[in-house]
Amino acid sequence: ATKIRISDLPSAIPHQLYKFIVNTIDAGDGYVSVKIKQNGNRLAHEQTRIDLHIYEITFLPETQD
Repeated sequence: ATKIRISDLPSAIPHQLYKFIVNTIDAGDGYVSVKIKQNGNRLAHEQTRIDLHIYEITFLPETQD
């Protein structure tokens, strides 16, 4: 069973801010590391802690893939 939950992921629109939520409550305490890749390239992102085990991840997709 997975211990990390990710919110529903809508389709990306190129060059428009994309957000999703990561919930780590079932994983317990620890460091959260997110890497976002598109077409093999890493994309810059922001990771904001909203609550003890809830994080918002935002980034700008380059394409719809």
